[in-house]
Amino acid sequence: MFNKDLIYVYISFKRKKFATSNLILLDSYSTNLFRKIIIKKIQIIEKVTIEYKDTIELEIWSINKKKEKKHMYSFNMILEDFSEIEVGEDWTLLGSIQCKYDDIYKQSVIDIYNEWQLGREIDWFGLEVDSYKKYGYSTACLKWGGIPEKFLDKECCTIDFSKIEKEVDFYFVVGIELFGAREYCGHSLYSFEDVLFMLQEKSLLRQNKIKFIFNDHGSSLVHFEKSVVSIFSRHNFNIIN
Repeated sequence: MFNKDLIYVYISFKRKKFATSNLILLDSYSTNLFRKIIIKKIQIIEKVTIEYKDTIELEIWSINKKKEKKHMYSFNMILEDFSEIEVGEDWTLLGSIQCKYDDIYKQSVIDIYNEWQLGREIDWFGLEVDSYKKYGYSTACLKWGGIPEKFLDKECCTIDFSKIEKEVDFYFVVGIELFGAREYCGHSLYSFEDVLFMLQEKSLLRQNKIKFIFNDHGSSLVHFEKSVVSIFSRHNFNIIN
């Protein structure tokens, strides 16, 4: 399904919004103190005159699954260089970034949201083992749907550890298996168990059946696997051998 306009980027100068977009890209590599940002297919609200060393403000908002508009990130950029603004074209900026709040901008979260905006789910196992997108996925899911409100209606869930090369893979696998696509289930074992506690408080935990498929080829995650099994046991899941 095509999810049009899940991201809203607002660009302001002297507290007046003058342009919008549905995608922003922050270059992850920098050879100096300055960062490069690309505002994709910019739309103009009002013409302004911007010069060298001017400061612009960027705000990013997103739409969640309840169709609510929520603030994601805000930061200022002191411009060192920039391309000409043309409607419908990409606007490239070079400058220094000043974060306004503690929630530091994460391009990986924006990139996950953009995949959803284009109607694509994340091809997790098609990503590189240490892909930066994997580390933004949990945050994107939390912003999208918050804490899950129910389990999938399944007789038995299966957690296949043969698919899990790193701990970050577990939170994708278990999220899909227990709750479905785009559902948050934590980014650490502590936060994962917090999710189960919250569901327990809402009386949504029941005698769920769960089966584990373990990697027989000497996994480096043996201790992690045991911790996972212990968590499910503590929350009264019926473990199927």
